[in-house]
Amino acid sequence: MPGLTHIGLAFIAKVIFPSISLWLLFLATEMIDLIFILFLILGIERTPDHKDGKLSAYSHGLLMATIWTILSSTVVWLISKDGNLSLIFGGMMFSHWILDYIASPMIYTFPNDTGVPIFFQNSKKIGLGMWKSKKAVNIGEYGITLFGIGIYLISIL
Repeated sequence: MPGLTHIGLAFIAKVIFPSISLWLLFLATEMIDLIFILFLILGIERTPDHKDGKLSAYSHGLLMATIWTILSSTVVWLISKDGNLSLIFGGMMFSHWILDYIASPMIYTFPNDTGVPIFFQNSKKIGLGMWKSKKAVNIGEYGITLFGIGIYLISIL
């Protein structure tokens, strides 16, 4: 997963949406990974470095990412009664799947990765495969993260 890239995107979003707290933007961009960690602990999912290359369909598949995004956005709305905040949170949360789609299959990081599933484990796997080389991972992970931090720091100075 392009973990640092998600953090970089949260910093960029903070510049665009200055009234939303940075920690909430971090939470939104990493919520799918938090769901994955819970499922990993419960034994429902596992990391894609196993020999079969199976990824985490219940947290990272397109269908489930959509469902988790809708549920989380609804919870944010129920707590805040702020429709704009709910939509932004949902957009930031779903950006996690979009970044994973761009990166997957992440052959450089997880050699047996087959992409992100559309539905569940045995459904078609998709992805642009940008994380196939060390150079792409470095540009994506570090470049976007440093860019996000940089524009955030410029915006608060």
